[in-house]
Amino acid sequence: MHASVKNVALALALAGLSSAQTFSKCNPVKGDKCSPNPAFGGSDTLSFKSASKIDDIEGFFEVDGGIKYDPKYEQLSFEGDKGMKMSIFEEKHAPTLYSHDFLFFGHVEVELRAAPGAGIITSVVLQSDTLDEIDWEWIGNEPDHVQTNVFFQGIENYNHGGDHPISNAMSEFHTYAIDWTPEKIVWSINGNVVREHLPSSGVFPQTPCQLRIGTWVGGKGDPNGDAKDRIAWAGGLAQWDQAPFNAYYRRIQIIDYAGGYDAATKYEYTNTEGTWESIKVTGGKKVGFPGEHPPTKNNNEILESSSEIESATSTAAPSTTVTKTKVTTTAAPTSSEVSSAIETETSSEISSELPSETESSSIAVRTTTVTSATTAPSSSAAPAEEEEEEETVPSGAASLQRSGLFLGAALLAGALML
Repeated sequence: MHASVKNVALALALAGLSSAQTFSKCNPVKGDKCSPNPAFGGSDTLSFKSASKIDDIEGFFEVDGGIKYDPKYEQLSFEGDKGMKMSIFEEKHAPTLYSHDFLFFGHVEVELRAAPGAGIITSVVLQSDTLDEIDWEWIGNEPDHVQTNVFFQGIENYNHGGDHPISNAMSEFHTYAIDWTPEKIVWSINGNVVREHLPSSGVFPQTPCQLRIGTWVGGKGDPNGDAKDRIAWAGGLAQWDQAPFNAYYRRIQIIDYAGGYDAATKYEYTNTEGTWESIKVTGGKKVGFPGEHPPTKNNNEILESSSEIESATSTAAPSTTVTKTKVTTTAAPTSSEVSSAIETETSSEISSELPSETESSSIAVRTTTVTSATTAPSSSAAPAEEEEEEETVPSGAASLQRSGLFLGAALLAGALML
């Protein structure tokens, strides 16, 4: 998405499509009575290099049966130093993982190598029950670009996306980070800030989010029919003679700022507003503004040693230098388009393939208690000048533009199977 004209044209086309949005099993803003979100409540580091089987990561992620019990293809595997491999062999494949726990503001780092190929999308998403979202997306035939996006309460808006230069995203590992507080969202690549987003935009995610990572096929369907805009955004039709398409995830770090509390255990919506002030935090005590103090709780679902954590997190705080990037309207397809594009196996289809007896084996998880996994990026790391992305919007609650995101719908393919 290098040309703004292309982005604008596609965004306008997509805006007229179905209003179905990203998927949430329970949405407090719509009046649903939802169970509290379990909290990370501290810091977690997961090294996929130390994993050898799906069981090793299930303490951290939910893995749907369509991936775990696929009788024909290995959509999820582990390759030592390369980490976890997510593979797409067919159009219906959309391997996706969902974290069990939620963060309420925080710092997230993912070291990955995106999947190559026209029509193939790799994604890292923070999404809440109210459909707030913060995202990274990679289009498989654009190795020198990565997209970012934000959405508020699942309402269509394609004016808050960014396009950023990156070298060799599909052939080299890079560390992509999101630092999220009530004051701003900062995206960085290899420790260098590439974008900031402020609440003054009127579209600002602020409710507890789950981490979702995955790959899916955007380039499928009729290029002259209803799928043409999604296919154009995804870089064209997927070329199946080049399959499988593989993305590699090496390491994930999460620091939960926990709404300014220490050692939180759960987050609960107290009304239908969907604002961060309306979230009740259970566990721990109030220690300050979210992000001011690093958490003292270090969770024990860790697959790497203390020395590896210290090395991996030594550059967690993003550089104060902002790489100016042109923020454009994002030509992301609506979730209804995406969900129709993804035909994952249903639970009934895979039920006959489930093993009749659970194999007994020891899980290769090394739990390590660490005194301090990292320190939260300092608020002083904010760049001196604001990112040129921020728009001027009318004041008042009515001016908050609501928006939705295509990946959440891609991810619902896995969610619907649960």
